[in-house]
Amino acid sequence: MPTITVLAIDGGGIRGMIPAAFLNQLERRTGRSVSQLFDYVAGTSTGGILALGLGLGRPGQAPPYTASELMSLYTSEGHRIFSRGLLHIVGALGSLNGPKYPDDGVDEVLNKYFAGMRLKDARTNLLVPAYAIELRCPFFFRSWQAQAQATHLSHDFEAWQVARCTSAAPTYFPPQQARAADGRSYALIDGGMYANNPALCAWVEAHDRHPGSEILVLSLGTGNESKPVRYEAARNWGLAGWAPHLIDVIFDGVSDTVDVELDEMLNTGGRRDHFRFQSDLAGASQDMDDTGLENLQALKALGEELASGPAFAEVCTRLGAVVAERAALHQGVPLPPAARGVA
Repeated sequence: MPTITVLAIDGGGIRGMIPAAFLNQLERRTGRSVSQLFDYVAGTSTGGILALGLGLGRPGQAPPYTASELMSLYTSEGHRIFSRGLLHIVGALGSLNGPKYPDDGVDEVLNKYFAGMRLKDARTNLLVPAYAIELRCPFFFRSWQAQAQATHLSHDFEAWQVARCTSAAPTYFPPQQARAADGRSYALIDGGMYANNPALCAWVEAHDRHPGSEILVLSLGTGNESKPVRYEAARNWGLAGWAPHLIDVIFDGVSDTVDVELDEMLNTGGRRDHFRFQSDLAGASQDMDDTGLENLQALKALGEELASGPAFAEVCTRLGAVVAERAALHQGVPLPPAARGVA
């Protein structure tokens, strides 16, 4: 039974440059695109934007974006996504009386990159979490439901709306309404509120749909948060004091918890099926909206550094073995010894 491969990408705003740079090295090293290497690609917030870009076919039967092309999204469009005029700053009282950023910049960029694309155009299985604020429940965009005859009308959405919903971080951007092909609308915010690291969500989907299969998970972070929340300050905070810190605390805590859980589940008995690549933000800003050129270069360097060690080499070997295994099964030829040993 073939191994099922899963890629999961954390949220983290402009720090999505880290996994984008990592995946660029992975595509170059393996000679294959993300949609060819992974059966499931899950992403939350900025990771959801990457997942959609890497997994959706483009108009005119064009292939998905490469990781290199999506790195350019951060360098060329980051300032537009995280931009606000003086009138917005004054009206929102900084960000106390409204979202920090208006939606015109991010909407413009996402419409540009995902023009004419829908969730049903996926070249691999895509999973993108959001949260439904009116229904008060988690909301998952699943590409296989958008493609299935029985559910395509109720589960297919414009790709730019999916990207906008999963990245609608409270205090940063307004919520977004997504309209399904059947006309029903959902009011959604950032899936990072419960699944900033979507690796466990993706593993559950793969496990349910492929019972008995071995599942290999590659999970990519966007940098460790290390700014302390000082007790002496926090003990007297109310709503206004906690508001600027809650998003970072929630996102960071959720991501680390999933990492521990998957390690306990999948890395046992001498077998490793969960690979987590995460980095301290040495030399880079922890802010999710620092679009300065120097910071973007530092984030890119961190992603490339993550893709340079023995764990990265092992991932490439494992993925190559899965590709060889499937080619052999498809062609009806014996598996090479190396592939048999890894599969």
